[in-house]
Amino acid sequence: MKSISTPGRERPGSLSIRTRLPHLLLVGAFLVAHGARAQAPSLVKDIYPGVSSTASSGAGFDTFIGLSGGKAFLNGNQDGNRGLWITDGTAAGTRALLDLPVTSGVDVGGTFFFGAVSQERGSLWKTDGTTAGTAFVSRFSTDPSVDTKPSKLTKAGSRLFFAVDDGVHGTELWSSDGTSVGTKLVKDVTPGPAGSFGYSAELVGVGEVLFFSCHYTIECGLWKSDGSEAGTSQIASLSSVANLVNVNGTLFFTATDSTHGFELWKSDGTVAGTVLVRDIVPGAASSGPQGLVPFAGALTFRVGSDGTTWKSDGTEAGTVLVHSHPSSVPLVPSGALLFTASGSQLWVSDGTEAGTSLVRDFGVALFLRTSATIPGALLFWVDRDVDGLELWRSDGTPAGTTLVKTVEPGSATPFPNSSVSIPGSALLLIYNLPFGLWRSDGTSAGTLPVQEPVYRPNDGLPVWLSDVNGTLLFSAVDAEHGQELWRSDGTPGGTYLVKDIEPGTGNSFAGPFFAAPSTVFFRAWTSATGSEIYRTDGTEAGTHLIKDVQPGDTSLWLLGLLGELFLFAPDDGVHGMEPWRTDGTPDGTFLLGDLTPGAASSQVSPIGVLNGEFLLAVSDGSSTTLWKTDGTVAGTVAVGPMPTWEWSGVELGNALVFSASDAAHGAELWRTDGTEGGTTLLLDVNPTGSSSAYPVARLGDRVVFWADDGTHGGELWATDGTPAGTALLKDINPGPPQSYGARWTVLGSTLFFWAYDGIHGYEPWKTDGTGPGTVLLRDVAPGPIGSMFVEHVVSAGHEVFFTASDRVSGRELWRSDGTGAGTTRVADLVPGIGAGAVPWDYSANRTVLARSGGRVFFTATEGATGYELWSVPVPLKLHTITPCRIADTREATGPTGGAPLGSSETVIVQVTGRCGIPPTALSIAANVTVVSPSATGSLSVFAGGPVLSGSTEVPVSAGRTRALHFLPGLGTAGSLSFRPSLQAGGSTDVILDVSGWFE
Repeated sequence: MKSISTPGRERPGSLSIRTRLPHLLLVGAFLVAHGARAQAPSLVKDIYPGVSSTASSGAGFDTFIGLSGGKAFLNGNQDGNRGLWITDGTAAGTRALLDLPVTSGVDVGGTFFFGAVSQERGSLWKTDGTTAGTAFVSRFSTDPSVDTKPSKLTKAGSRLFFAVDDGVHGTELWSSDGTSVGTKLVKDVTPGPAGSFGYSAELVGVGEVLFFSCHYTIECGLWKSDGSEAGTSQIASLSSVANLVNVNGTLFFTATDSTHGFELWKSDGTVAGTVLVRDIVPGAASSGPQGLVPFAGALTFRVGSDGTTWKSDGTEAGTVLVHSHPSSVPLVPSGALLFTASGSQLWVSDGTEAGTSLVRDFGVALFLRTSATIPGALLFWVDRDVDGLELWRSDGTPAGTTLVKTVEPGSATPFPNSSVSIPGSALLLIYNLPFGLWRSDGTSAGTLPVQEPVYRPNDGLPVWLSDVNGTLLFSAVDAEHGQELWRSDGTPGGTYLVKDIEPGTGNSFAGPFFAAPSTVFFRAWTSATGSEIYRTDGTEAGTHLIKDVQPGDTSLWLLGLLGELFLFAPDDGVHGMEPWRTDGTPDGTFLLGDLTPGAASSQVSPIGVLNGEFLLAVSDGSSTTLWKTDGTVAGTVAVGPMPTWEWSGVELGNALVFSASDAAHGAELWRTDGTEGGTTLLLDVNPTGSSSAYPVARLGDRVVFWADDGTHGGELWATDGTPAGTALLKDINPGPPQSYGARWTVLGSTLFFWAYDGIHGYEPWKTDGTGPGTVLLRDVAPGPIGSMFVEHVVSAGHEVFFTASDRVSGRELWRSDGTGAGTTRVADLVPGIGAGAVPWDYSANRTVLARSGGRVFFTATEGATGYELWSVPVPLKLHTITPCRIADTREATGPTGGAPLGSSETVIVQVTGRCGIPPTALSIAANVTVVSPSATGSLSVFAGGPVLSGSTEVPVSAGRTRALHFLPGLGTAGSLSFRPSLQAGGSTDVILDVSGWFE
């Protein structure tokens, strides 16, 4: 295969061909650009058609959050889209309300308040049970590094109380009236950032007053609050205050003092009225009351010291033994009856010793923690290891204690999680079952999953989406081959399996892909060889293992490309993990050096490619050395000591700007020119600590990076490679709070990235490398809760594409031309709050969004086909140029040295970088002329490089010079390939002229 390396020169061509070309190209460009913008995304191919053979529920649920208006709120998960759900116990009444995970919640006057979690940490929300009525209330810190999840939400009168950390006072008591202004800190109980509320803290409302405990310390004890700072005070300095419960306006609780041990107490909200009820086990020994519940107008509880059941009216004389048989917590009231479990026995009581009796002995341990009440009965679970998990009901009599239904486990092992009671029935959560949410009215027919069986569509789940010369390579799953190597040109017929590397239904897990000028390297696994490096040209025959470095499963670290070479660090079983290289052949695949001699492994980290050499940070576990290699053993040399590698570099001039850390400076910004003397600290951004600097991208003559200088928090900086030219770009989130974003892409001279400004949440921003040019692109999800949740972003044409949620349409694909008005959702593939875009935990952070040729490919679902390959056309922009000649095989300096191109001979012609065509060009307005062919046939023109994409055929007639003008796509390296197929071994000369290019 030949390639052109000599510069082209402008030269007049055929006037008759060129005079019509600009007009035709402008018309074509207009159609491509405006037609593509109007087009909706389309499914490329349902790679794994059909549905699963087993049924599952529409959504999975892990916890009940609370009740309001006779309905239950849950933390749910539908295809990776986690958030708040509501259910009335019917399939139609079970739906998602918000695509943010939920912490805890409570009803206050008919409004359900709950805490939600986003990438900006926690926030307070409220809902009336409708999507439209689900609204943000308040955030508690402008610093997204502070864990501000509201917890312990509790109603007291008409107010909401909860605990939250605002980053200043620690986790303290807050209250809210449902407005942002009315959400405020009640009192800093423990002054300073330490906080007062840990896991053990409890809150309970008694009328209009909130009682609470905090840490198990005598300094905290028991407190009360009316919602004001002045009305928040300690009423008892007891230890181990716990089990707070309201019984008819009196607070009962357990606590420890030095005289009585751990006993039962009560409070009327005054210091004098906070007293010991009874020292059940006299002296310093403890009775250890547990399971305090209101029942029959009094308090009922279990004495932990012997398991007996007691009740109390709040007086010493009225605190008496109910029955002496040992029971376990919880004690469960159901109407006029109190149920308890004692080993394998179910007991019932009316609150008197005479009215306490054994209901049934089940022969296996019985627990009531997941029981629920329905009118006139108790529902509870028993697992006798007979037919499966059994749901029973009891009205308190042996005859009225019957099996309701057996949950058939199949191969699953179901176990009950929790339950709540709604009008007329109970909702039950069962883990390890396809249908985890059940409803029961106490009858067999009325006990069934809430959601109808769902046979989910199979997921092809394309990942590692990679553009190679206008052809998309990726890894996907189907029923016959498992997860293997695929390719696509954007059409159903052009989307197919390249090779079943691990034959049968096993998975090779092919990817990621690294496109060198002549081949593509990737990692794949087989049961015979383990993880090794493969190569492909996009065909089955051209896809194969390069070399089995270490038979069997082994570790493998991917480093990157160095021209036509690929560098990686395998463990060959002799030298440990060390740097290797491959040119795609077995003989060209070898160890570059045992940098940590012997069987011990080196920790090899890529810094980047500079001046034709790959720079590596190599650690032996105690020190780090800078190495460089040109891909040969002799050219793999140690440069000198360097600090610990933190982040790979970005090329700037004759140096790489990267992140490293040492004991004196912490993680800071460094530069290297590949020499020991030229490897220096660029700037100690944070002289008092570590700035955690990491480079993002190059914009013009500067590198943009994130860093924390100790004053402005983690913000965007820029450097020209000198200390004086290194400065804060913009304090996006003013003051010490950080604005760090997790995703970015470069489009032309603009960096698009995600950031948090303390007002809008994590949203898309852009910068041209200047402070004034660093601006919010659009508040996609209006308000302080951002649209980004570990999302994906890619540049394509003159737009960027990304996935985000506006909290109305769910996580979907968006596009932006760099303006707020031009930042729009591409489509709502799954209508409503459901997500069409593949969630991060499904893709495992493997690339699921990529531009290839004239399309953006992405992994998504519309709800019917599972997660499959989709695409949307890229709007292309035409740049016209003065007609210019790129190549002419007749010239001695041409791609064939002046010789005509022979039949089946391929020549690669470099296009970008010549005639003013930049590396960002996707395709060109070309005029290809075949000159004096000696035989009839055709000339194939296709994107230059390793993967053969769709080609354009130029008809060739012996002795006839003819031209064709068209818009060929360029390869990854910005090249075109020419290959004639001529009769009788003929040959032809070829001329390539251009008059414009597209991006």
